[in-house]
Amino acid sequence: LLSINLLEDWLVRYKFKNWWKRKSSGEDVDDEYRANRAREIVTKLSDSNYWHSHGRGISIQVLRGELKLRIEDFGQHPELSYNISKL
Repeated sequence: LLSINLLEDWLVRYKFKNWWKRKSSGEDVDDEYRANRAREIVTKLSDSNYWHSHGRGISIQVLRGELKLRIEDFGQHPELSYNISKL
């Protein structure tokens, strides 16, 4: 339960902090919408019946496709990828 709450909070606070308009419809995004979207994502991620596993990774394609998350693929940017690997 703690990890679920932490992820919801992280998504709203960091991932969605500059999200003001929905890209698909142009609708405004408010705090309530961000919180609901975070809850939707966390609920799907925490559903072990859906993923059939607890310990395997989830690919960027699945995160983009099934969860509809907009994610930067740092592997496509050699300098960024290098800097991240050195952390």
